[in-house]
Amino acid sequence: MRISKSPVSSFESPYSICSGKLGEHRVLASGSEKIGGELQLYLDPEYRMIRVAEGLGGFMAMSTADVFGSPALVTAEGLHPNFISRNAGISIYRPSEGLDQRWTRHRLADLPYIHRMTIVSTPGGKTLVAATLCGKKDHIDDWSSPGAVYAMRLHETASAYGEPPVITPILDGIVKNHGMFHEKKSDRERVYISGEEGVFVLEHKTDDEQWLAERILDRPVSELALADLDDDGFNEIVTIEPFHGDTISIYKLVEDRWEQVFQSKTELGHGIWAGKIGGAMGFVHGSRAGKRELCLYQVKDARVWKLQKTVIEGGTGSAQVVVENLHDRDLLYATNNYIDKVAVYEITP
Repeated sequence: MRISKSPVSSFESPYSICSGKLGEHRVLASGSEKIGGELQLYLDPEYRMIRVAEGLGGFMAMSTADVFGSPALVTAEGLHPNFISRNAGISIYRPSEGLDQRWTRHRLADLPYIHRMTIVSTPGGKTLVAATLCGKKDHIDDWSSPGAVYAMRLHETASAYGEPPVITPILDGIVKNHGMFHEKKSDRERVYISGEEGVFVLEHKTDDEQWLAERILDRPVSELALADLDDDGFNEIVTIEPFHGDTISIYKLVEDRWEQVFQSKTELGHGIWAGKIGGAMGFVHGSRAGKRELCLYQVKDARVWKLQKTVIEGGTGSAQVVVENLHDRDLLYATNNYIDKVAVYEITP
């Protein structure tokens, strides 16, 4: 396996990152967590930077989407380091013409302490699912007000742009509501949520906006990702535990129970992705303390859950990671928060 690194951008406190399509363009986007920080877009193949916005910051999560009649970036914004929630909520950014032209911002909804979001295909259109880290805080260590998960329908017509959104709570009572994973399969889409109470799976079942919630793990989990790591047709769950924790685990569904089959240590684990990378199934995660390593684990023998660890780079303090699989190589994108860099790592088997 060969790993090579290339810079994408340099700005203060990059945190969130996503890749996807805007119209006919493959794009990468990243946002700063600091107050007043930037939101940037990068156009392939040279990662030419377009400054989408600056002045708000606190970009915790984002997604590319075709909503309201045009390509857009939808963001969870306004949550800053030390859990400062300043003008937090969900916004949509749209280019005035081409992607390299001026972008306009429209606030869809105010949502204090918003931390994660994704866009789910549901009957009749798309629904934005957003999670709040907590309800409120009196001080940095105050976790007395749990977080919640909300759903908001995104209409597909431009005329709906100015309509006030309807935000519906679909799951509440989640302390340190930190992790979200969007599972997309041909027959269904599910959203996994993690916090102190464990891991919950949310699924939209009907046309009347009803969501069903089920707890599948009952231990504190900070972040999670799912992938079929042993190629048996069923996804495993990869977790960081507990909140901003020091343990990486893999859980496998065995006779209707999730059993831990692998465990490794980290330091303030943050950001996780799972899937095929470097010619093998595995996962990538970051660390924001100690050696601040960006690490890759690849499955070498799933029968005994033997994994090989590769330190991609130390000292990065990566906050979020995402992987794009190409036909001959994989591109790992990371917000290397500690060194104020966004980077791409090209991985070939």
